[in-house]
Amino acid sequence: MSNDLTLYQAIDQYQGHIDIYGTKGYANFTREQANALMGYFEPDRAINSINLNQMYVYIKAMQNKGLKNNTINKRLALLKRVVKHCEIDCELTGLKFLRSQFITYGRLSATELKTVSKAVDYLKVHEQLIYHVFKDTGIRVNELLHIKAVNVNLLQQSILLAETKTGQARTIYFTKETGNLFTRYFKANSKQFTKPGALLFYNLKTNREYVNMLFRRIKKLSGVARVSPHRLRHTLASDLYSNGCDILYISRLLGHCNLETTKRYILVNEDVALLIYEKFINVEPRAIK
Repeated sequence: MSNDLTLYQAIDQYQGHIDIYGTKGYANFTREQANALMGYFEPDRAINSINLNQMYVYIKAMQNKGLKNNTINKRLALLKRVVKHCEIDCELTGLKFLRSQFITYGRLSATELKTVSKAVDYLKVHEQLIYHVFKDTGIRVNELLHIKAVNVNLLQQSILLAETKTGQARTIYFTKETGNLFTRYFKANSKQFTKPGALLFYNLKTNREYVNMLFRRIKKLSGVARVSPHRLRHTLASDLYSNGCDILYISRLLGHCNLETTKRYILVNEDVALLIYEKFINVEPRAIK
């Protein structure tokens, strides 16, 4: 056992293990959670000196700051994994997780998507392209910001994502309409993509705020206040599922490591649910308005 380890030393040991055996994405995730923990607890204190009462105080403090139970649970889980990995005998082994809070972003309706797409037509080409890539692929914001121009395949209408949340590369696909936007975008900015490894959206400089500002404009132009990159991600998952796509493929397209995560993204189309209900109870289907 290693009961003489400090919080920092114990976390560092576990992080070294994850850096070797875990994915790049998970290693970055553990660092974020570890930094958050050591921003509250003194890194030089003995880890076995942290008792359950002190953890209850920590949990309450985080809740008062507005953190959700799911976020706090990620930090508790890291502590428990560190203790187990380092074989530390302390009260943290008995730490229980908080009740999970399921948050859904909902899906955009077909009417809302049509309204937004019409409004987006008035934007600049690169702004239209950003929106349509989000809509077609369900890509995460950080993944979009790290797309390299060379990884866009116009012939196959696909994008190879080398930088992902999980650290595992994956291929995503886009529609013909988005392919036409890509062609216009590349033609107008051809000089920007002569350097090897040039980013697709070079002018964004990996800036999330740029994307946030763009979607605030899209909301104002379209009048659809619910539109956002993450809601487009949920919408894609739900639409694929409603159209008969196997959840395994949806999970792969979204870059999820766990099918349970994908299931939480899917909201059943109520019109489809009605048709299925009437089919299986053998009644005459009613017309969908």
